[in-house]
Amino acid sequence: MIKRKPIACRSYIVRFALALLLLSLTAVAQAQSAPARFNSTDSMQYLWASANQYRLWFEPERIPHELDAMVKANLKVLRIFLDTHGYEQWEDPPEAYTFENPIGKYDETSLAKVDYLMAECQKRSIKMIIALANSNNPAPYDTAFGTVVDMYRSSKANAAFKNRFTYFLDHHNALLNKKWKDLNDVVWAWEIMNEAGAESAFVAQPLSSKEKHDIIRTFLDSLATHLKRLDPDTYVSLGISGKAKYKYCETASGDDIRTLGDIKNADIYTLHYYCDDVPRLFADLNYVRSIRKLFLVEEFGKLRGEGMNSLISYYRYVTQVCRENGIPWMFWRMGHRKDSTDWSILDDDPVWQEVVIPEADSIAKISTRDKWNVNVCTTVVEDRNTDAPQAFQLHQNFPNPVRLSASGKGATTISFHLPRAAPIDLRLYDLSGREIAVLLNGPRPSGAHRINWRIENLPPGLYFYRLRSKDLVQTQKLMIVQ
Repeated sequence: MIKRKPIACRSYIVRFALALLLLSLTAVAQAQSAPARFNSTDSMQYLWASANQYRLWFEPERIPHELDAMVKANLKVLRIFLDTHGYEQWEDPPEAYTFENPIGKYDETSLAKVDYLMAECQKRSIKMIIALANSNNPAPYDTAFGTVVDMYRSSKANAAFKNRFTYFLDHHNALLNKKWKDLNDVVWAWEIMNEAGAESAFVAQPLSSKEKHDIIRTFLDSLATHLKRLDPDTYVSLGISGKAKYKYCETASGDDIRTLGDIKNADIYTLHYYCDDVPRLFADLNYVRSIRKLFLVEEFGKLRGEGMNSLISYYRYVTQVCRENGIPWMFWRMGHRKDSTDWSILDDDPVWQEVVIPEADSIAKISTRDKWNVNVCTTVVEDRNTDAPQAFQLHQNFPNPVRLSASGKGATTISFHLPRAAPIDLRLYDLSGREIAVLLNGPRPSGAHRINWRIENLPPGLYFYRLRSKDLVQTQKLMIVQ
């Protein structure tokens, strides 16, 4: 024991009390200024990896294989675009498609194909980010309102985008029997537009940097507010490159993260990371976290023509940076094409086996208090009680079955006992053995433990929850009913 003089001890206590007071005042101020959904949470969640396949909905015969490859690789989220494409010989198939042409006339065939993709994602517990427009293929908006600048700042164009978003979110998925805006167990985020303010036509405009950022900020702010009104329960993503310098090595874009500032109704700030500017990435990451938003490396990749060793090296570099700094990642892109002018990789490529799978597994083990709501679909509150039997035991949850409310929510309590302190792992599985959620993971003290589990976005059915502690394993059944 270290002895201290009484006066020094009292001085230490005073300093400690003042530090606690300052810390508590800071926490109160942060809690009052930040949206509740992004405050740190007592429930443990985990980081995740994911993939872009922007036109997978257009290739229904490939959907099962590519989604199954995602599941096996532990990739949690799929990103797609709802845009318009002409005949493109570098795509397979190269046929043209559209979701809206002319403005106000929507293509129900394309929407039905997305319905099918949504249903297949739901079966596999894969979430989706859906970009509702694409600045790189903005037809029919690129010609209807004049220049690209007019597209962003015209009140008529803004109203047309809002009508487009409303129509899509109100679309009824006949396979899942819900409107898109009610598919919160499938759609994780609505993305306003892919790379707004980064396209070459906008970069080339003779405007100052401030003018460009003011235009893009107003555009994103208006549509983020509209999306949040349409669907307050789903995240809104900006879809920005973060600065065109990252992708095109330009400096005259309108999407610099820190210059855009805090867009109130946006939840996710995205980065398309194709240049090796790590200091800038860290600066953007720190800024986004300071305003209590989520930061996602939404794109990175290389052309196949640069060689598989180059892809492996670059994928490993980016995923390591993300893993070490607590950033979820999405590579560009998943797909079956193998020619040198393409960016696609799939499960038969060495980069998939040597980097994607191990890095996706590694990042999925990293806990976070950021409310990503992807790698865990539950909210858990633990309560410990020391008065319990002296054996390793997993009890039956109560109530069982769990009855969901009309909004799809329910609650149950899971109890277990540890004879001694030990690391534990408690997970939920469906009947096929597919992992649905990580409920607890990490060291726990000896004694009785009770978890109050608030259930959201789980379909009715029979599930299993399994508790592991070193070489000890116990399993119980759990039924969810509507």
